[in-house]
Amino acid sequence: MSQRKESPGKRGALDIRGRIHSETGKGVHGLTVELLDTKFEYVERLNPILTAADGSFTFTYMQEEFPDLFGARPRVFLRVRDRWGGIIHTSDDSIAWQPGQQTINLTLDSEALLAHLRIPTTWEALTGPLIPPERWAQIDAAISLLAPAGEPKHDSFL
Repeated sequence: MSQRKESPGKRGALDIRGRIHSETGKGVHGLTVELLDTKFEYVERLNPILTAADGSFTFTYMQEEFPDLFGARPRVFLRVRDRWGGIIHTSDDSIAWQPGQQTINLTLDSEALLAHLRIPTTWEALTGPLIPPERWAQIDAAISLLAPAGEPKHDSFL
């Protein structure tokens, strides 16, 4: 699900900003975001970028640096790839190439992010417990099913 908002940006610049997050609202780090024109004529000039730790990304194109693109005004769209290059999202809506700021908030479902999130993408310290508090009751119940050390067959569960 994608939400888009337009606002005036830097003078003479196309500024596309966004954030990619999971259904829980947590930003997704390390995704490759590509900006592609609908005719695939400028693909090599529109370099892909990675999402930051909070899932944010920014594309900024100055009119002085890309006069041919501002002259041609191609329609562009977003494509998102996981860490292995697999396409996990392609936007349905295209964006007009015109000066101003566009803001895109993209929510990806857990199924699409499953392979990407299997391996950590950052060395930053975790904020919060590794095991959610509501899971401790289940863990305690499972441990209570084990025979205490010293009793016959206490190690047969291993």
